Amino acid sequence: EAVDLGLIACVRRIWNSPRLRTIAIYVACFTLTSTVLYFEQARIFAGIVSDAERTAAFARLDLFANIATIVLQVCASGRVVTRLGVGKTLAITPLITAAGLAALMLQPTLAVLMIVQVTRRSVHFALDRPTRELLYVGLPRIDRFASKGFIDTFVYRMGDALAAGAYGLAPVAGILGAGLPIAAIGLSVVWARLGMGLGQGTRITTRCDS
Repeated sequence: EAVDLGLIACVRRIWNSPRLRTIAIYVACFTLTSTVLYFEQARIFAGIVSDAERTAAFARLDLFANIATIVLQVCASGRVVTRLGVGKTLAITPLITAAGLAALMLQPTLAVLMIVQVTRRSVHFALDRPTRELLYVGLPRIDRFASKGFIDTFVYRMGDALAAGAYGLAPVAGILGAGLPIAAIGLSVVWARLGMGLGQGTRITTRCDS
């Protein structure tokens, strides 16, 4: 079967497939909430007066996130997926996101931001992304390449742009500063439910914890 890379064909195929449509919404939820967290991060980092301190804080965040990701990938990724299953594993990042946003609303400090971002990034890269790849197992070749590529690029960036646009329009609409984080918490709950639903139709065919 030839892989059709046409934009319209990809959109039509994803729209007509309940599973692909749900995967696309799942990915969009990730990018939407990621952008909300990015703006919250920018707001907290803006309180750091010194450029050197700000640069050092960014470096520490990236370093800790990378170390945590490696540790999780080596020690836990395969075991978590095989023991919890695909659905529950896909729900971990959304639930961490909801809890992290709530924590930042209660205590918007650099220390809390570090904990939230390091935890979320490491879990996303070590658990969420590899598990999401399992969702395409068993699908036709055209979906494993063309449709997946469309979701991973266009849908991903579209969610980012929508969240950024919402932040741009928030002051015009008179939305309070907490409005978008609260909305992102609600979206994270929906996102977790989508992950659980996707897991019901996915089987783990190989063990990856050996």
